[in-house]
Amino acid sequence: MIDFLFYSSHVSENFYPFGPNNGDTVNPAVDDGSSSVILLNETFQFFGSDHNQLYVNNNGFLTFDQAVSSSYPSMFRSGYDIIAPLWSNWNNAKSGVISYRQVTSGGDLQQATSDINQYFPQLNFTATWVFIATWDNVAFYNMDTETSFQVVLISNGNLSFVLLNYGRISYVISNLQAGFVTADSMIYFNILEQTLSTDLTFSSNINDRGRWVFQLNLNYTKGPFYPFGTNNGDTQQFWNYYYYYYYYYYYYSSYYSQRWTNNFPFFGGKYYQTSVYGNGLLSLGSNLLYYYSATIPTYSVNNIIAPFWMNINSLQRGVSSFREVTSGSILQQATSDINHYFPELNFNATWVFIATWNWLEYQPAMDNDTMFQVVLVSDGNMSFVMMNYGNLAPTSENVQVGYDSLNSSNYFSMAESFQGNITDLSFTSNVNTSGRWVFRTDYCLNDCLFQENFYPYGPSNGDTVNPSVDDGSSSAIPLINTFPYFGNAYNQLYVKNMGLLTFDQSVSSSYPYLYTSYVAIAPLWSYWNNAKSGVISYRQVTSGSDLQRATSDINQYFPQLNFVATWVFIATWDSVAFNNMDTETSFQVVLISNGGQSFVLFNYGRISDLLSNTQVQAGYSSGDSAHYYNILWSTSVTGLTLSKNVNVSGRWVFQTSFSCVKAYKVFLRVHVTSKGLQLNPKDPQLIQTMIENLLSGVSLGDTCSS
Repeated sequence: MIDFLFYSSHVSENFYPFGPNNGDTVNPAVDDGSSSVILLNETFQFFGSDHNQLYVNNNGFLTFDQAVSSSYPSMFRSGYDIIAPLWSNWNNAKSGVISYRQVTSGGDLQQATSDINQYFPQLNFTATWVFIATWDNVAFYNMDTETSFQVVLISNGNLSFVLLNYGRISYVISNLQAGFVTADSMIYFNILEQTLSTDLTFSSNINDRGRWVFQLNLNYTKGPFYPFGTNNGDTQQFWNYYYYYYYYYYYYSSYYSQRWTNNFPFFGGKYYQTSVYGNGLLSLGSNLLYYYSATIPTYSVNNIIAPFWMNINSLQRGVSSFREVTSGSILQQATSDINHYFPELNFNATWVFIATWNWLEYQPAMDNDTMFQVVLVSDGNMSFVMMNYGNLAPTSENVQVGYDSLNSSNYFSMAESFQGNITDLSFTSNVNTSGRWVFRTDYCLNDCLFQENFYPYGPSNGDTVNPSVDDGSSSAIPLINTFPYFGNAYNQLYVKNMGLLTFDQSVSSSYPYLYTSYVAIAPLWSYWNNAKSGVISYRQVTSGSDLQRATSDINQYFPQLNFVATWVFIATWDSVAFNNMDTETSFQVVLISNGGQSFVLFNYGRISDLLSNTQVQAGYSSGDSAHYYNILWSTSVTGLTLSKNVNVSGRWVFQTSFSCVKAYKVFLRVHVTSKGLQLNPKDPQLIQTMIENLLSGVSLGDTCSS
């Protein structure tokens, strides 16, 4: 008999008393309307935010900052703190009554106290404030339907709760949500991803049908997190699989690039930018070559910090937020943390970057979210990575945790990576703080300068140092032996600070343009500034170990020549700054000749990540458009460190003497003729088309060695 009465009634016996007869204020009967602002008698805590006012919106939800008229439910990414007992297109102008009241004494407080102590018996709770809003027999849209539900906010000044009560729910409802969300969407729960709307009358999370109860003052992050979210100044990026199924892979592999004001030292490099990926990692400098989680070490050009790198193909939605900090309490907290973990360093943080991920609902349930954070900390010289972990939902996907530097010269992979479900990170640590792992990342455990292929350089090896002048140059350097270069023989050259050699004084621009304008050899032409930092030096030799090494190198790359070097010229740009930035880039050019044949070696060490977004060229030009090659046709500038055309990483080698040019022209003529064209060396457009279409990715050295 009781069940029959429950089914036939439009409200549940769990409803608190409501309506004008119980002292309620009635909302205006206006489609998409709202109450006026309601000033609260007590502050209400909502996941870290304290609210002193709220609005009862006719479409079935509460907001705190302003009234919201939307009838289309969109809690996630709404930008508001929202409590939605049942958000849809309700129309009290058609039928039904929406009313509310707040109380600080009487029977409602007694009922609220009893309810909370029943559901949370460990709290010994006493309610001091209750707010009740009820939608009684409201119509959906313009249809003759009736739906009833209620929201009850309860507080004692410190603890806060919400009760969602459901009566009869119309079966014609579409597009609705029930639950709550914070303004930054970092905390979000939708009951209707766990039950059907028409089942709300009988569903529950506390074994009391028709009622759902949540504590709202709790810190659901459950980990040693630094402050995050839009309330703390974060920039946000959303990842939404549930609503954008067909665009899932776009969202999954998306990233947001962040340019920093300070550099972050990372195993020999200094990086000014990062990309924050939705699937749980950062890349420093260049963007990832792949998005699916890979096993560390990757032996790639990428610098990776992976707090929880996963293929998130079971994700419904998620959000990441991040910010850069250069002053304030965060620096104090970081300084304290690092000195606690590394007491011998006397560290003082000057820069922090915080990125936080919240992946929501592998399966829809309140605690089935995954939250983690990475904090980069630096003083300009030393650097540290903190990985903080909150709740980690179970997943069957492969997860990679750790970090990886350029070519995996220095890396760390958590032992459990790719070996099963990593959910214990919330409770483990390497610094005796549960849920936190900390690593120092500025020093090199292994070689991380990538200069092992460089010829000896610097004043200690007899080099002459270029003037420390922006856009400067050496004076004319008389060559001991002439250098054959594409049919000409040169007796002097200049070492230009901006990253190239010329044989006359014509080039002074830091804007690179090799093609037809200059006779030049450019290991890396850009806006280098040795007045800021770094050393540019050179020497030429006609005897000794440099000749022996050059002879060995050329015979290795061109074994048919039986070559013996008689002259070598070496110019090196060591840790030079780009523009006025605190960056370091190193590269070298080596000219080798025996008087008749000539070769150019380009050696590349670390390349600043800032070059990925600027004008730069690497290669050579004869000045007449006949002989021109740009290495960056076939590799990115930040990839030069590991790129090659002679099976030695970071090295490119070209033969530049006339005998090679003849073979080169014959090679081209065969291909051009096969296309029904004629080679006209005076037609620069044809030459350019020929080079780009026929020889893209093929070095001159490759052609001449065949």
